[in-house]
Amino acid sequence: MVTFGQLASAKPGLWSSAAEDWTVLSRNLTTAADDLATEVQHMTAGTWGGAAAQAANRQIQVAYYTLLAGGVVTSAVAEIVRGLFHAVTLAQETLQEARELAGRNNILIGADGSVRLDSLPPLARGAQPSPPLGVLPDPKVQQVTQLIAEALREATQADRTAQAALERLAADSRNVDCKIAARAKDAKELKEYLGGFKDIDVNDASRLELQMILGSIPKGPPALVNQWWAGLSPEEQDRLKLAAPGVLGTLNGIPSGVQAELRGSDGIDRVKLVNYALGNWGNSGIDVKGQDNCTNFVSHALLAAGLHEKGHETEFWGRSDSDHKWYQGSTNNSYSWAGSRELNDFLTSNNSQPVPDPADAKPGDIIFWGRGDGSPSTIHHAAVVTAVVDGHVYYTQHSGSAQNADLDLRQPTIERTDGPSPPIIVRPHQD
Repeated sequence: MVTFGQLASAKPGLWSSAAEDWTVLSRNLTTAADDLATEVQHMTAGTWGGAAAQAANRQIQVAYYTLLAGGVVTSAVAEIVRGLFHAVTLAQETLQEARELAGRNNILIGADGSVRLDSLPPLARGAQPSPPLGVLPDPKVQQVTQLIAEALREATQADRTAQAALERLAADSRNVDCKIAARAKDAKELKEYLGGFKDIDVNDASRLELQMILGSIPKGPPALVNQWWAGLSPEEQDRLKLAAPGVLGTLNGIPSGVQAELRGSDGIDRVKLVNYALGNWGNSGIDVKGQDNCTNFVSHALLAAGLHEKGHETEFWGRSDSDHKWYQGSTNNSYSWAGSRELNDFLTSNNSQPVPDPADAKPGDIIFWGRGDGSPSTIHHAAVVTAVVDGHVYYTQHSGSAQNADLDLRQPTIERTDGPSPPIIVRPHQD
């Protein structure tokens, strides 16, 4: 349990700097691996061959994958430390709100976080062992006490989550070893060696960063939620709007104006869109048998958010007119319903807005992936942007079952598998 004194004296800015250092280390390891691969290509392009060349090439392959594995683990560490920074920053702001409220009402807080009842006027001493019959605790004392308890809860959940994750990563890091990688019989097993780190460390770390931030949102009475929100700085409020729109948009106590902003004003409810994606990413009940259902899933999310269907299956040539038709039929859907390229065509032809820079993405945007130069004609996959944290875009998809996957971390893996696959962001709007 994090104590009042520990939270009050914590310096989360140091964790932010540490997260950046781990990120730099991750990039350096990945760059070293790529540089090694480039040099190998130069060597093998010449006349070097024979048994010695094969043996050397094998050792270089092992070193290459070991460096990549190190880059994966260190990037995962950066994610966890960054999440700890955000969560503790939020907890300290909650604690500061408690202190300011106490100061405005002449309430003293002890060094252990307890309210100094002897500092209160007689009628406010409701927390004394045996209050007079009919005397209730002073509301301001209750508020201060609740805010302190909430701040310590936020910090404790983040501390425990980060500790468990970092301990697991420390154990996994022992496998970042050329001797262990060398046990792989061939290139396929080396890729599997690397894939284990990516599938577990990167994906889990990405989700845990968000989990720590989401865990900093109180689930208590609306009055506490409202007080907590009011005590956050505008910067932290804006950060949470991007990181947790689905939670804030449905949480009693968040101001109605904030929730309206999160939903949007164009007839597409971004809160419903995000929450549908987060709640149904593993729902096979919506699948069309024998098809890749990535875009079918996105269309269901858009429909849940209120996007108007256009056309119907009885229209002549209705399915193929992707610029103007988008519907779920009883026997046939429009091509734009289940085809990623066709859905992009429909959205961009009907008032939706391309977002050229992925760093400008917002929750509720739709993310597509193209091939090669990323032209719309090469689009082959779709997902929903469900959170953004400090420019890191998190997306949720159905095919491949990824919830809140970090685009920055996953993109290199995607491109190693599929070749150049630039993300294409579209902000849907009602026609």
